[in-house]
Amino acid sequence: MSAAGSWKVTAATPVGPQIMHLHIGPMGDLDIAGKASGNVLSWVTEITKPMSMKVTFEVAVDGDTLSGTAKMGFLGKAKLKGERIDPSALNADSRTHRAASVGPVTGDSIDPQFNDPYIEVNELRMHPVPHRYVHGGFKTTDARFSFYFPPKEQYEGRFFHNTYPMATTSDIGPFPIAFDVAIGDLGFTFASGAYYVQTNLGGADRAPPADPAIAAYRVNAAAAKYSRVVAVELYGEHQPYGYLFGGSGGSYQTIGSAENTIGVWHGFVPFVMATPNAIPSMFTIRMHALRVLRQRNKFPAIVDAVNPGGSGDPYAGLNEEEHAALKEATLMGYPPRGWFNHEALTSGYFYNVAPLMPMLDPTYSEDFWTKPGYLGSDPAASIQAERFHFDTTVAKVVAGYPPQFELTSVPNRDFADAHLVLMSGASTGRSIPIAAINGRTIGFAFAANQVRGVDGEPRYPQRDVLIGPIGAAGTAGSVPNGRIHGKMLVLEAAMDIDALAWQADWYRTQVKAQLGSQFEDNFALWFIDHAQHDNPATTKAQAHAVSFAGALQQALRDVSAWVERGMRPADTQYQVIDSQVDLPADAMARKGIQPVIELQANGGVRADVKVNQPVTFRAIIKVPPNAGKVVAAEWDFEGAGDYPIAERLDTPQAVVSLSATHSYSKPGTYFAVLRAASQRHGDVKTPYARIQNIARVRIVVE
Repeated sequence: MSAAGSWKVTAATPVGPQIMHLHIGPMGDLDIAGKASGNVLSWVTEITKPMSMKVTFEVAVDGDTLSGTAKMGFLGKAKLKGERIDPSALNADSRTHRAASVGPVTGDSIDPQFNDPYIEVNELRMHPVPHRYVHGGFKTTDARFSFYFPPKEQYEGRFFHNTYPMATTSDIGPFPIAFDVAIGDLGFTFASGAYYVQTNLGGADRAPPADPAIAAYRVNAAAAKYSRVVAVELYGEHQPYGYLFGGSGGSYQTIGSAENTIGVWHGFVPFVMATPNAIPSMFTIRMHALRVLRQRNKFPAIVDAVNPGGSGDPYAGLNEEEHAALKEATLMGYPPRGWFNHEALTSGYFYNVAPLMPMLDPTYSEDFWTKPGYLGSDPAASIQAERFHFDTTVAKVVAGYPPQFELTSVPNRDFADAHLVLMSGASTGRSIPIAAINGRTIGFAFAANQVRGVDGEPRYPQRDVLIGPIGAAGTAGSVPNGRIHGKMLVLEAAMDIDALAWQADWYRTQVKAQLGSQFEDNFALWFIDHAQHDNPATTKAQAHAVSFAGALQQALRDVSAWVERGMRPADTQYQVIDSQVDLPADAMARKGIQPVIELQANGGVRADVKVNQPVTFRAIIKVPPNAGKVVAAEWDFEGAGDYPIAERLDTPQAVVSLSATHSYSKPGTYFAVLRAASQRHGDVKTPYARIQNIARVRIVVE
C-alpha cells in the first residue's frame, strides 16, 4: 500500500510523547530530501521550533500503520508510531493543530488561539497609587491579562511589560519565589509615563505538550497588542510604544520574544541573564565546590583572601581535591567574591533544572557511578561517602503549588537535592528532586574551556543529550540565537552566582554575529558591580552587595529613550579573563550607568590600628559620563550591613569627595563599607532609578 496520505504520529521524546501530523505527498509543506526502499522511507528535514536542528526520519510502513525513529540532534533518537488518518479528521480546535498553524508573530498578526479578548474587570483603584485596573482574558482559553493605566496627565505613550516563567497570576506578584524585581512597581511605572502589562502566560494552556511559545511569548504578545486597543479607548488615538523586561528565567522569555516577534514590543530589557550553555553545570560545579571545601572548613580562608586587604591567594592551604574544586568553579565563571555567604549557600536554582536531567538523560545517574571518567566511578573520590539510600513512606500529600509530601521518616543526614523515587502507585518508578525540606515535609521543584585538555579534547565523558538548550527552548520558545528584532539593553550582575556574568557577554557575541553593522544601533550592555542574582535580603548581604533594582528602572527608561528619541545608552566597558568579568577601576573608563567608589582607610585598603585609635577614611565617588549625579552616601564602619550614618549632600555632583573618622572599641577584623547612589537627573527626593555601588576596606584592630 502507498505511504502517501496523512498520518498521526507519536514520538517518544525525552520530554514526553509528542504528537505530530505527517502529510506524505504533494500536500506536504516542508522541503525534504529522502528516499524510499521498499516499505521503508527515510528523509531529512530542518525544524526551527522550539530549536533549530536537522531531524532524520526513518519509518517502515505496514498498511495503515508505521513505525521507526527520528534522530533529533542533541535530543537523541525518538521512537515513532503512527496510524493513517483522514485529513478531514483533524480537529481545527486541537492543541496540535493550533500550535502547528502559528505563523510569524507580528504587530498585526492574529494568534489562532488567543484572539478573542474579553474584559471582566474595569475599575478605578486608589492603591498603591491611583490607576485604572483592567483584567480579562481570551475566550475558550485559560490565558489572563491585567493592565494598569495611570491618570491621563501622567501618561506619555508607552507601556512596560514584565514576564517571568513562574507567573501563576496576571496580577502584579508576588510570584511563588522571593524574586522581588520580578514584581511590577506601579509608582515607578507611572512616574515613567507608562502603563503596566502582565499575564499568566496562558495558565493551563501552557502545560506540556503545548507549544512552548505559548508561555514564552504568544500570550504576552496577544495581551500586549490588545492593551493598545484599550489604551486608545482611554487616551485617544495613538500607537503606544512597548517594552518587555524579565529576569533570570524571564530573561529567556524576553530574549525569545525579541527573536521570535516583530513589531509587538519596541525594546527589551533582559536582566540577570541566563544562557543555554551553562545549565546545569553552573549549579553542579558550585555544589561540588561547596561539598569539597566545607569538609575541612576552607571557605573562611578563601573569603579572607579575596576580601580587601587580603592575601589575594584563595588557593593557599588547599589540598589537591580542594584546589581542583575551587579552580573549576572559578573557571566556570563563579565570582570568588560570591563565596562571602558560604555558610548559607545551597544549590541555588538547581532544583528548577534537576527534574529535566533524569527525564532527558535517564542513563546519566547510572553512568556517573559506574563508568570510567566520571567522578562517581573513582573509588578514592570523597563523593562516594555522599551516596545513600533511604526507604520511607508518604504519610500525607499537602496541597499547594507545587504540592508537598509529609513523610513517615526522613534520613538523619543532609538530603537536599536528593531524588525521591516512587516505588508504588500510579507513578511507580518515577523520581523527582527534593527542593525544600521542613522537618518531615518535603517540597519539589517545578517541572567551557576548563573541561578540555591541552589537546583541545574534552577531559570528561560527553553526553549526547544537552540539558541547557532543551531547557532554554522550553522557556524561550526557541534556543537563543541573537537574531533580535528591536533594541535591547541587557542588565547583568557582575557578582551573580546563579546567572554567571560572562553569560551576557556570550549573548552579546551572538547578537553581534547576527546583526553585523546594525549591532551598535540595537544592542547595549550594562554590568552592575557588587550585584547578585537576587537583591540583598539580609544585613550580611547588604554589607557585601547592592540592589540592582534602581539600575533596572533606569534601563527601562533608557531603552525607551533610545527607541523614542534615539538616545543610545553607553555600554559598560569590560574584559572577560578566564571566564571572569573584569571591570575598569575608574568610572570614566568603565562607563555604563553605575557610580564607582574609591575608598581608603589611613591611605590604603587595609589599616592596622589599636583599640580606640581613630581611623581616617577618604573616598571619591565618580559617576560615569552623562550617567547622572551622586544623590546619597552612607557609612557602615562596623560592616554590619545597616549603614547608620548618612552623609548630607546639599548639591548633587558627578564627582563627590568624602572623609570621615571612626574608632573601634574592641579588637577584631572589621570591613568598613561606604554605599553610594547616583540618579540620572540628580534628583535627591525620588526613590526611583537610584543606582547603587559599594566599596569596602579592612580594619584590623589589636
